[in-house]
Amino acid sequence: MSKSVSFVLTFLFAVPAFAADVAFGPNDVKSVFYIARSVDPNQVVYGIRLDAHCNPTGDEALFPYWNEIRPARTHGLGMLEWIPYGFAEQRVVHRTSSGGTELVRLKQLDRLITITTKREDDGRCTAHAYARIGGVDHAEIERVFVQQSGPTSVDWVDIHAKDANGNAVVERIRR
Repeated sequence: MSKSVSFVLTFLFAVPAFAADVAFGPNDVKSVFYIARSVDPNQVVYGIRLDAHCNPTGDEALFPYWNEIRPARTHGLGMLEWIPYGFAEQRVVHRTSSGGTELVRLKQLDRLITITTKREDDGRCTAHAYARIGGVDHAEIERVFVQQSGPTSVDWVDIHAKDANGNAVVERIRR
C-alpha cells in the first residue's frame, strides 16, 4: 500500500497560486470529487468539461482547480501544483448520445478512477467517480482528505466513498 501513498509529500508543497479564474461551460460539472488538507480549509476540486450530449469534451476533460474558502474564490492550479494534483493518465473510453466514460489516474494516487457522465431526466449533466476503495469495487469517490503532521510530512490519507447501497466506505492509507 505504500505505493498508493507516494503522493503524500507532494501535497505539502501545493500552495494555492493565483492563476486565472475558472470558467465553466453550460454542461460542465463543477465538482466530481475534491481533495482537502488538514492545514487549511481550501480544496482542490476536480470538475469535468462536458459537451451538449454530456460527453467528456476530450481526453483531458477532467480538470483540477482551487476552491479557496476565505476569501471565496476559484482559480486554476499553478505549474508546480500539477505535480501533486495532475494526471498520469486520462482518456475517454466510451461515448453515447447521453453520456460517456473517462478513465483517469492521478499522478500521486495509484488507482484507476472511472468517471461516468450522463444526462439526467431534468436535462442536467452529472458525473460520478468510481474506484476500488477499502476493498469495495466500484465505490463512488466523494472526497480525499490529507492529514498533515507538519510542513513536509503526512500522517495519513483517507479516501471517502460510498458503496452501491449508499453506505460509507473509507480507506485509510498510512505513510
